Amino acid sequence: MRIFFCELYKLLSKKIFIICLVVALCINAFTLIYSSAENYNDRTKHNNIEYYNSLIKNCNSSKKASEYLKKELDIINERLTENSTDKDALVEKMTLLNDLISQQNYINRYDDFINNMQIRADNQLSFSIFAEPDSFAYNNIQQTPLDFQHLKGVELYAGNNTFAENATQFQITDYLMIVLVALTCILLFYTERENGLYPLVRSTKNGRTSTIVAKLFAVIAVTVVTTILFYLSNILITGIYFGFGDMSRYIQSIGIFMNCSLKISIFEYLILWILGKTLTLCAFSLLFSFCFTAVKASAKIYGIIVVFLAVEITANLFIEGASAFSFFKYVNIVYFLSNNNLFGEYLNVNIFSNPVNIIMVWTVVATTLALVGFFGSVTVYPINAYGYTYCEKKDAGKKANTYFAYYDISGKLRECGIVSKNFVYNGQVGLNKKTPSPNTDIFDYYAGAMTVSEVVYPNQTYYHWSSENTDYELRLGIYKR
Repeated sequence: MRIFFCELYKLLSKKIFIICLVVALCINAFTLIYSSAENYNDRTKHNNIEYYNSLIKNCNSSKKASEYLKKELDIINERLTENSTDKDALVEKMTLLNDLISQQNYINRYDDFINNMQIRADNQLSFSIFAEPDSFAYNNIQQTPLDFQHLKGVELYAGNNTFAENATQFQITDYLMIVLVALTCILLFYTERENGLYPLVRSTKNGRTSTIVAKLFAVIAVTVVTTILFYLSNILITGIYFGFGDMSRYIQSIGIFMNCSLKISIFEYLILWILGKTLTLCAFSLLFSFCFTAVKASAKIYGIIVVFLAVEITANLFIEGASAFSFFKYVNIVYFLSNNNLFGEYLNVNIFSNPVNIIMVWTVVATTLALVGFFGSVTVYPINAYGYTYCEKKDAGKKANTYFAYYDISGKLRECGIVSKNFVYNGQVGLNKKTPSPNTDIFDYYAGAMTVSEVVYPNQTYYHWSSENTDYELRLGIYKR
């Protein structure tokens, strides 16, 4: 636990991370507010929020909502034809009435949309292209009415939907989060390697498995907190700007969620939406962590990440839904992260001709990526080290003692000893003790063993030591005068 908090402190103490986090939050908030203010319909709702809410209240309390809205619209039209001096205000009220009329028309049609699903499915199956048994198209058409059956008779109401629409469809947040996740991995993994700290860290008692596990949990913790912070701020910003409205209504009350098959409220959907984003980005961060742990060359790391994102984005944008390659369009981290694709849109993926819901696909893929990233990092990080220990001294003719020790990957001491005193001259002179190779019993029995050596300085002179013929990372410089 102490190492975990140290890793968090290490990350949060870096000014570059805090600066990037604050700048990203500011960019996210500014662009969200600006895009809402630039949209005429959204700006009109913001400027006339009290009138809009009163219309919604009267509409939902009226037994004949469509007639009420039409009557209000006729009044506005009459006032406009009278050359009224407040034409701009009347036009804004007309915009709001038209918005609610559109909502009410959608609500009136929704029951037919649900009730006629089986009829539409039967009509589709009458075409030979869809009528082949055991094909994905046939199975998908059969499955769809069953998945919407529980929504029959759902009561929908008009309302202030703008905050939920704008918050959940704002994609800049998704891209900013990908950048922040990558930055977190760079600062926790790559900077240590670049600064030559990996050998020092790995040569300590808890420098292998305990350290990598602490790092991974730090990545997860930072990802969870920043994801909730960003997406919750979107909801709060749009809610404060437009009003939250009645969040107890079913999510299908909002037109863009017509194809949602989940029987949940708007409030419940927003919780599920944030949870989906969080788990997707956690899987993404663990996959990034694995790349930074497994690949040593910086150019390769960035190349792999860039290629991976390019392939995912390209597949998501350019592969058609009806294509034979549609699997790669939908089983895609970018698709999982974008808009309301997971919970707001009904979709079945073709898995061996069986229609599997996108939520189930996402659950399996995200869990698999997270497990691969986590256990892959834990496996790769504690690489075996072996070879000769030698000492280099700047002043000739002095004596040095070298202590050696072997720890298993749990950090438990297994063997230790001391090398006999040996004169060390300028240059590099091998000492008497050769560390065991991976073929010896100690390395076979304690997989992942590592070498830890300590140089004793009798006369406080200046030394440097390291392990020869190792994994190129267990190289440690100790300087003492």
